[in-house]
Amino acid sequence: MLFMGEEYGERAPFPYFVDHSDPALIDAVQVGRAQEFKDIASASELFDPSDPATFDAARLDHSLLAEPTHRELFDHYRRLIALRRSTPALRRSSRSRARAWAEGNLICLVRSHHDGDVVILYNVGPSKESASLPAHGSWRDLVETSGRPVLSGAVTMDPWSYRVFRSTVTG
Repeated sequence: MLFMGEEYGERAPFPYFVDHSDPALIDAVQVGRAQEFKDIASASELFDPSDPATFDAARLDHSLLAEPTHRELFDHYRRLIALRRSTPALRRSSRSRARAWAEGNLICLVRSHHDGDVVILYNVGPSKESASLPAHGSWRDLVETSGRPVLSGAVTMDPWSYRVFRSTVTG
C-alpha cells in the first residue's frame, strides 16, 4: 500500500486537517491533536488542523517526478507492481500456502504456488546479513536486474534492503 506521493518520494508533510464549521468541534480537534503529540512536539510545532495553511502544506509536488532520484523510485514501484501481476505466487497464493518468520534483523516470507515458490527476504537492520534460500532447486532474483540464477544457499543482504527470489520449476 502506498500513501500520498510515497511512490515517488514526496517531500510535503501530510498533516491532519479539517474543515468544520462548529467552533467547539474545531477546539476539540486542536486540543486532541496537542494531547496526542505532547511527548514529541510542542503546541507551536504542530500544524493547526483548522488552518487553511495546513491543507496547503500537504499539496503534492508532482514536478518531483522530473528529478532522477524521484523518478527512479517511481519506476521501482512500477516494476514491483508489474512483478506482483506477473508472478502467480504473489497474486494468487492462499494463506495456507504462505509462511513467515524472523531471525534477528532478517524477515523471511515464503509463498508457494504450483508454478514455483517465491521467497522475499528483508534485512531490517543497519548491517549486512546472510540469509539462506531453501535447498530445493535454484532461484532467480526478481528484483536484481541481471536475472542470473542463484543457487540455493547463502545470500548476502545489504542493510535496510529486501530481495525477491522465485524458484525455478523443473518438470
